[in-house]
Amino acid sequence: MANLIIASTHKEHMCLWMDVLAPHYPLVFSDNIEIFFSAGKRSDNCGLLVLDANLISESYQLSLLCQYVNKVIIVGENFTPRQQIQFIYEGASGYSDKLIDKHMILRTIESVLKNEIWIRRQFMPQMLKGIVAKQSFSANTEQSDKEVFKSISVLTEREIEVAEHVYNGKDNLSIAEQLNISNRTVKAHMSAIFRKLNVQDRFQLVVFLKDLQVANMVNQENSPKEEDNS
Repeated sequence: MANLIIASTHKEHMCLWMDVLAPHYPLVFSDNIEIFFSAGKRSDNCGLLVLDANLISESYQLSLLCQYVNKVIIVGENFTPRQQIQFIYEGASGYSDKLIDKHMILRTIESVLKNEIWIRRQFMPQMLKGIVAKQSFSANTEQSDKEVFKSISVLTEREIEVAEHVYNGKDNLSIAEQLNISNRTVKAHMSAIFRKLNVQDRFQLVVFLKDLQVANMVNQENSPKEEDNS
């Protein structure tokens, strides 16, 4: 039987989930996520982490967390479809509203433990389109380098900024100073970028981004030209 960790700022925020899951799974409660980072390596002891979205203050934290925890379900309130899909892009295995029918809570857990993605069915096409879009490019002839990077829709805006600086040859310390963030945060963003784009290091990242630019240029050359009817 899988072990479940429920993490929230306050236990009472997740009382519905805990009441439903307690008879079926061994539960552990935590009020912070730092314990996962301090472990120093991925833990297979936690079958699944049910995480209150309130514990995430920066998007990179979820990306980093998913490197240490096997499966993560985000539980929140009033998140837009775009935000819910972004949680999946960041590495979560699912998103659920905090207040749902009791039987849906068990279905959520069971589905994710079967290696399925849990998100509203109507959001699936948009999510899949975004995954494909990371390897696509725009045919706009006035597109700038930064807009090429924006075509990688699985990256957050901050990750796009970091990727752009890497592409321009900046090291981590320079990026940290430029973006006014810590070196540790830059490293976290880099890890998330590598994972999302399926590259191993900075060199492969630069090659990936260069290929996007070349593909974009080819697409511009091959795109139909508007006829001059004057």
